[in-house]
Amino acid sequence: MDRSQKSICEADGRIVTGLSFVEPRDMKVSLDNRFLVLNTKLRTAQPVVVILRPGVVQLWADESEGSAWSGLHAFSLHRQGILSHSSTFYSPSGLVYSPEHDTLVISLTDGSFHVIYGISSSPTAELQQDLTKQPRFSSSDLSSISRRVFVQVEGGAITQAEMNRISGMVSFAGFPIVSWAHE
Repeated sequence: MDRSQKSICEADGRIVTGLSFVEPRDMKVSLDNRFLVLNTKLRTAQPVVVILRPGVVQLWADESEGSAWSGLHAFSLHRQGILSHSSTFYSPSGLVYSPEHDTLVISLTDGSFHVIYGISSSPTAELQQDLTKQPRFSSSDLSSISRRVFVQVEGGAITQAEMNRISGMVSFAGFPIVSWAHE
């Protein structure tokens, strides 16, 4: 088969509202002279294409020797309920991949956040309770924090109908610190 002719996903009538490319990395953490030193190197996992469609996040990785997964995986987003008219069909406004947590965080324009875990090993939208790993954060946790920040910054009485319209979200000084612009 001619690899240049290979399609990673079929047209299904839904528009693509976001497209990104993430490169999972292996993070080794060591303590040296009371400073946290991060040593990074590329994992054997393939780079991942992230396709965002209304209500769905799709991840695709090419098949290669030593990779944990390949092909197309789709994850339905769940309504976060941070405001009365929240919806998973709002457009994405930001996407951050955290190598340290092997996690993808997506913000939508309604102010909600959505998390996909285990990008390099076994992608899932379900929060895994594993006490041997670093603390995890959920879509609902991040969405609630976003709403609380919005209410605090705007001050005064904010109704459930007022949208925390996020116009852009980026990692700031390394994940999990993110910054966003809201209206």
